Amino acid sequence: MKPRSTLKSYFTKGAIPKEADFADLIDSVLIQDEDTIFKSANDPKQKPAGAGKPGLSIGDSGGDRLFIESGSGNVGIGTITPGAKLDVAQGSGLAIKVEPAAASSVYIGRSDVHSLEFDYAFGTVLNSSANLSFNIDSDNDDTNTRYVDFRTNGKGATGGSSLLRILENGNVGIGTTEPKAKLTVTGDLIRRVAIATGLGPGDDTDNGQIKSRVLSFSKQYDDTAIRILYCDNIRVLGTNVAARWEIRIDSNSVPGGAIFQDKYDEGGNRHMPTTILGYATRVGAGVHEIQIWVSPAPGYPATASGGSPVDAYTGWLNSRWTIEAQEVWLK
Repeated sequence: MKPRSTLKSYFTKGAIPKEADFADLIDSVLIQDEDTIFKSANDPKQKPAGAGKPGLSIGDSGGDRLFIESGSGNVGIGTITPGAKLDVAQGSGLAIKVEPAAASSVYIGRSDVHSLEFDYAFGTVLNSSANLSFNIDSDNDDTNTRYVDFRTNGKGATGGSSLLRILENGNVGIGTTEPKAKLTVTGDLIRRVAIATGLGPGDDTDNGQIKSRVLSFSKQYDDTAIRILYCDNIRVLGTNVAARWEIRIDSNSVPGGAIFQDKYDEGGNRHMPTTILGYATRVGAGVHEIQIWVSPAPGYPATASGGSPVDAYTGWLNSRWTIEAQEVWLK
């Protein structure tokens, strides 16, 4: 397309325009119906460059409003120097509004399963069918001042209060913005503990499993331990005899070290409340049965004086027994 100065030179006084000159003049004219570009007298102006930059600028008396940069194709709203495919420059306030229809969602992303979702009723959802990563201190300057914060009852970086904060060093705070350990909780903390408990029955097994004292436990990881607590009433009857009450897993002693308590008696019939606590290590992930076994204690005779078997008894008058277990990490 010829510039105006060239077109004007075709039609100066004494010039004889040629057919090609008239063709250039006609081609330079915008025909709205044919070119499908429309502009009324009050519409914003469109020009091929903004502030001398190659591209297309749409603006009004207030300046450039929309700019498409030549070459890169970058689009600027409120700027003629877009640094990305879409660059929105706004001093404050809502810059981009997404308004889904009732009972619908609008997605921004590669697909609906990899997206930032705006749902009319629910709110905002971050979707990912693969990994999801939040990266702080990406420049690795080790100032230890950055964090990921989840807040409520307010808007912005400081509005409302913090529910959960993850510091750059990995410390996690719940109810506090200054966690001093890997996990710091301000407020009530409820642990999940597997438990089996009952009122009796008493069991006079001397050598074998106490069938009524059993807890099924599901372990999630191979490299954790099971913290096991067993409370009951026990007794061994005889002179210079002892019995062992052992916590076993799947009928076997704990691989990382047996958990047991020996009770010795030198005469009498004393039923005593007892607590056995231990950590079962080297137990693989999966569902396991935590059991209580009784047997003669090593180093003591398997029979009482007079040749009778060691007389062990578990429980008394339907007293309560309890087995507790929880999966833990050991330092």
